[in-house]
Amino acid sequence: MTVRTMLAMETITTDDRALVRVDGEIDLSTAAQLRDLLVELSERGINSVDIDLSGVQFMDSTGIAVLVAALRRCKHGGGQLLLLEPSASVTRLLHATRLSRVFQIGA
Repeated sequence: MTVRTMLAMETITTDDRALVRVDGEIDLSTAAQLRDLLVELSERGINSVDIDLSGVQFMDSTGIAVLVAALRRCKHGGGQLLLLEPSASVTRLLHATRLSRVFQIGA
């Protein structure tokens, strides 16, 4: 039996900023979807991105890698990456990896 994880994303963009709402699980089977979306935003010149993680029930190291790469792209483009309302499980992961010190986290 194969267990398939689901990821839903909604993006709202202005001229130079995007809000990405993520719901579901960010893991090996779904992280590429988020990565592709964030790369596309960067390629469109949107270098300031707010990612709403309140609906993310689970995230593994592949999700962390996607967020770190997005942070680098945003900073390289002169923008910023803001993680909004990470769920309790994502918050624990950010603290355990000490990335809560690296990412800007907002409510």
